[in-house]
Amino acid sequence: FGVAGLALIWRGVFLERWGFATSGRFSRSMGFKAFSVTIVLWIVGGVGVYAGRPADVRAFLTSGVAPAVLLVVGAACAVIAVGGAYRSITQSGMKCPLISSLALLLVTACIVVLRDLARINELRPVWTLTDTPVNAQWGMFALFVASLAGGVVLLVVLGMKVFPPMAAAARERLAAQQ
Repeated sequence: FGVAGLALIWRGVFLERWGFATSGRFSRSMGFKAFSVTIVLWIVGGVGVYAGRPADVRAFLTSGVAPAVLLVVGAACAVIAVGGAYRSITQSGMKCPLISSLALLLVTACIVVLRDLARINELRPVWTLTDTPVNAQWGMFALFVASLAGGVVLLVVLGMKVFPPMAAAARERLAAQQ
């Protein structure tokens, strides 16, 4: 939901860039609302997950250096993401949505690493990472790399061949309406 809110903010940026200022402002406003609600829900959910963990896991999350750093960095990035999303309502351009997107990426990375550390700590009495055999699946990796490369090529082609004519047509329609 939060990423969809950021996508609406980005949509608004491009709509304004293509000459649809009213639709762009509306899209950025709705995107900020969706993004803000999501951040609040993430905080409530995080507190609920923390409260549901056993006491030793909660102690690990509150006393360890790595979890503390991840929590502080994640919280700071969440504040930066919301601030960038809020500023994107009043400021045009790509700077604020880009800052929000990068900050959200860092928040997500912090959450993933923190969750993994908590999981490893919780499972430590019955399982350790060194007990797990590693069997590389190079075919799957090659399939992933090929699909990633195909997606990048598709985005580049869309960006160079499809979107500019669409934007030019939108500008012409706007000029004809005025």
